[in-house]
Amino acid sequence: MAGIQKQNFQQHKYLFYIIIIFLSIILGFLVSLSPVFTLIFFNVIIFLIWMLKKNNRIPIVLLISSSISINIIFSFNLLGFDTLTLYKLLVIFIVLIFLKYYGANIKNGLPVLALFLLLMLSYTLSDLHPRLNTLDPFISFVGLVSSFLILIVKWDEKMSNRIIITIPFLPLISVFVGAGLDILGVHPLITEEYSGGKRLQGANIGPHLAMLAFLGFCVSLIEIKRRANKKLLLFILSASNFLILLSTGTRGPLICCVVLIIVYLADNIKEIVKGRIFVIVPLSLFLITITTFLITQWQNIILRSFNSNTTDIGINLSGRDIAWRYFISQAKGAEIFGQGLGAVLVANDGSLYKGFTVPHNEYIRFFFDNGIIGLILIFGSLLFVLINTGIRLQKKIHIYYFSFILSFLIYSFVDNTLSTIQFIVPFCFYISALSSLNTKTSL
Repeated sequence: MAGIQKQNFQQHKYLFYIIIIFLSIILGFLVSLSPVFTLIFFNVIIFLIWMLKKNNRIPIVLLISSSISINIIFSFNLLGFDTLTLYKLLVIFIVLIFLKYYGANIKNGLPVLALFLLLMLSYTLSDLHPRLNTLDPFISFVGLVSSFLILIVKWDEKMSNRIIITIPFLPLISVFVGAGLDILGVHPLITEEYSGGKRLQGANIGPHLAMLAFLGFCVSLIEIKRRANKKLLLFILSASNFLILLSTGTRGPLICCVVLIIVYLADNIKEIVKGRIFVIVPLSLFLITITTFLITQWQNIILRSFNSNTTDIGINLSGRDIAWRYFISQAKGAEIFGQGLGAVLVANDGSLYKGFTVPHNEYIRFFFDNGIIGLILIFGSLLFVLINTGIRLQKKIHIYYFSFILSFLIYSFVDNTLSTIQFIVPFCFYISALSSLNTKTSL
C-alpha cells in the first residue's frame, strides 16, 4: 500500500508542487493583508495537502473549488493577473496533467479547437474594437479554454461516478462556507436588494450560487433515474438544491428547471400507468416538496419580478432587455467576424449599468466578439460534444439528459453560462464524466 501511495505521489508530484507554490504565493500576499485571513488560509492549505496526498482526490478538490468565488474572499493582482485569471491558469496546468495521466477523449476537444479558431479570427478577420488591446483576445481565450479543457479528460469509471455524485453537494458546500464567511464578517450569507427581495448567496453572489443549485438539481434528477440504489440520497439532494435555487431569488434557472421537472413527472406518471403503484409515494413527496418550497419563496420571487423597474411587458428583467439592445446595436458593421474575442468586455461605454460588462446572454456575447461565424463555431462544436455524449447513454435517461441540455441552452439565453466558473467548470466535469463512462453497460 505504501508503495502504491509513493507511486501516486511520484506521478503527480509536479502537479502537487504547482498547487503548493500557487497557494504559498497567495499566503505570502495575505500575511501583509490580514492576520485572520492568513490563519484561515493556512488551515485551508493544510487541508488541501491532506487531500492531495492521494491522486484520486485532486479532481474532486478542483471541482469543489468551483463552488467558492475566491475573488470574493480575497482580490489581488499579481504581475498584471487578477485572482480569477490566476485561478484559471492554475486550472489549465492541473487539467493538462490530468490529460497526461487519465488520457484524452479527442472528440471532446472540438470546443477547444473552436475557441482557438476564434482567437485566430480575432487577430485576422475581426474588426477589432478600439478599446481592445493586443493581449485582450488571448486573455479571454485563456479564461474560456481553461474550462473546456476539462471536457477532454477521459476519467476512469470510479472517478467519473465520484465526480457526478459530488456535483449536487457543491451548493451545500458554498452555503456552508458562506455561513463561515458571514460569521467572520467577510461576506454576507444573505443579501437584500433594492426591490426588498432577499437572496441567499453562500460563498458567491446570488446568481452564481443559483448556477450551482441548478446543476445540482438537474444532476440529482438524472441520477435518480440512473442509480436506483441511491434514490433516497439523491432525492434529498434534489430537494436541497431546489430550495437553495429558490432562496437565491434567481428566476432564469428556476424557469429552466421546469423542463426537467415536467420530464420527471411525466416519467413517473408513465410508471404508475404501467401498474407500478409504489412510484406514487416518491412522486407525491416530490410534488409536496416542490410546492412547499415554492409557497415559502413565492413572495420573494414576486418582489424581484414586479417592482418599479419593470419593462414595457410589466416584468423586471434586471436590465437585460436594455443590455441586449445595446450590445446588438453596437455589433452592427461587424456581424460576420465580430470585433475580437473579449471585445464585449470593453464595449460598455458607460451607457449601461457598470455591472453589465457582458450582455448576460452567451449567444449575443459570442455574436459580438466573433460574429455569426464565431457563434456557429462555438455552439456547433459544443452541441456536437453534448449530443455525442448523450447518444451513448442508456436509453432510459436519454429524455432526462437531453432535457437538461435543452435547459442549459435556454439558460445561456439569460446568463453567462460559458464564462462563469460556478457553472462551466462543474458542467464540463459532468459532461466529461458521462462521456468517460465508455459503454451503455458501464452506466
